[in-house]
Amino acid sequence: MKFTIQCPIFKQPINVVFKDDISDLIKKHDLINTETTTAFVYRSPVEDNLYLVLKPSRFSIGILVHEVVHLVNMMFDYVNQDLDLKNDEFQAYYTQYLFEQIFKKLKL
Repeated sequence: MKFTIQCPIFKQPINVVFKDDISDLIKKHDLINTETTTAFVYRSPVEDNLYLVLKPSRFSIGILVHEVVHLVNMMFDYVNQDLDLKNDEFQAYYTQYLFEQIFKKLKL
């Protein structure tokens, strides 16, 4: 399964891939071999889009939350937005938004 989430404000498309065999992504995006990885986030050097890769055979809600935090940090970095430890509402909003969008699409 693959789908794209459009984010408000950042306008950064996020491609979510939910499958175990990711050899096509490794080849297309010239990634290091990530076959043994449970899940990961990366920015495609080919498309300049963000990718979240989740493997169903190793999936858990905790892994999804963990990877969404990385995803939000990458989004902030992409637009040169510093994380604000005293006012983290913007970061919390995006973490919740992305988690809910992905959760709904995966029909969990």
